[in-house]
Order: sequence, then structure tokens, then C-alpha cells
Amino acid sequence: MSAVTMDLRWFCTEFSEVVVLGRDATLPCSLSLPMSAVTMEQWWFHTEFSEVVLSFRDQQEQKEEQLAQYAERASLVRDFLAQGEAAVRIHKVWVSDNGLYTCFFRKGGFYKEANLELQVAEVGSAPQVHIRGPEEDGVRVGCKILNPVLGQERTTAIFIPEPFFPQASPWKPAFVVSLTVLGLLLCGAGCFLMRERSARLQRKREWKRVWLEKEEAQQAKEEELKASDELQATLRERKAAYLAGE
Repeated sequence: MSAVTMDLRWFCTEFSEVVVLGRDATLPCSLSLPMSAVTMEQWWFHTEFSEVVLSFRDQQEQKEEQLAQYAERASLVRDFLAQGEAAVRIHKVWVSDNGLYTCFFRKGGFYKEANLELQVAEVGSAPQVHIRGPEEDGVRVGCKILNPVLGQERTTAIFIPEPFFPQASPWKPAFVVSLTVLGLLLCGAGCFLMRERSARLQRKREWKRVWLEKEEAQQAKEEELKASDELQATLRERKAAYLAGE
């Protein structure tokens, strides 16, 4: 393997692209050295290594390995492959396209990956319910939704006056307790989503390990077959030369 190949590096880690729902997104990876990426194997994954967005091998896109949801929407940008710049374009992004991506490239026995993030701007946080009261004249209930991608926040509030809660009525404490429980459930849902995200990252690492082992085994098998073919060819040449000398 040449020294140039050994020095191959990618520098798009932590790249983040913000795209409005329904528009096209471009996720780039670029070589740090001026060399062609035309003959490299290229893989693009979403969340897990089993979720193939696009694969490029033998200078062709391999459609049979692609997830159905990307079959008509994901394509390789080839304009600057010869200069070491690659990118995958996702047409008309969906909400499900939001999240982490990995671009994975290999040339011979050398491989490298880089992490990217696509943020779909229409995705907002879970509603946050706030209860203030009971006050002397009633209960105030507010709801807030934050879009961290666009940095936007929407808040709405209602005020439930005291006449709706007679002092002797049991509905007032029951109503307040119900709203409090709702708030706790929303907080619990947030914690669950965080744990689920952590579990997805763990599955991604496991899929990566399995995928790499499979690819390395396949490559070793191909190299073994190639060496066997070369040995057979050498033996045939020697046999032919020996027979010619008789």
C-alpha cells in the first residue's frame, strides 16, 4: 500500500446541516489530501450500519443494498469526486431523515468514517406543560413548544377562574392533581427518549463492528483467491517455459 493511501484522512466530523422539511439536503465528506475518490468504496448510513442510505462500489451506485425509503431520493454527487470531494444528496427530506449519519470510505485495506448530522427544521420538542396555582382567583396553565433547530419558541396559556372550582367541590384538587401527573408523564417521556437515543448509539456501534468484521472477512477471502489465481498463473508460466526448453 502506498504512503499516499496510508495518509488518507477525512475531515467532516461534527458536520451539521439544517434543512427545512420537504427541501433537499446535501451531506458532504472531503479528503484532506488532493487525491481522487472515484475508485473508493463509499457507504452512507443513517443511525445504524444496517440502514444504508447509499453505497458506491466499482464506480457505480449499488441500489440493491439501499433502504427502500432512499431508493428514489438519495443520490451521489459526483461533480468533484476526482478532487476528493464526495457528497450524498437526499431529495425532499422527511421528518424521519432527521438524525445522525455516517459516511464510510475504503480503499484497499484502509478505511475511515466521519459523522454528520441532518437537522430537519420542522422537528420540535415535546410540549412542556406548566401549572401555576391554585391562586386566589384560579389556576393558570401554560404550554410551551421549542424548536431547537430554528431557535423558535411558541407559548400558549389559559387561565381557569375560581368560579369553576367551588370551595366545596372535589373537582378542584382532582383537576390540579391530573395536570401535575400530566406534567410528570411528559418529563418521563423525555427521559425515555434520551435513553432510547443512547440505546440507538450503542446498537450503531455494534452494527459497525459486525459490518467491519464481515467486510474484512470478505476482503481476506478475495485476496486469498487472488493470490491463488496468481500462483496458478505463475505455475502455468513455469510449466510452459520448462516444456519449451525441452
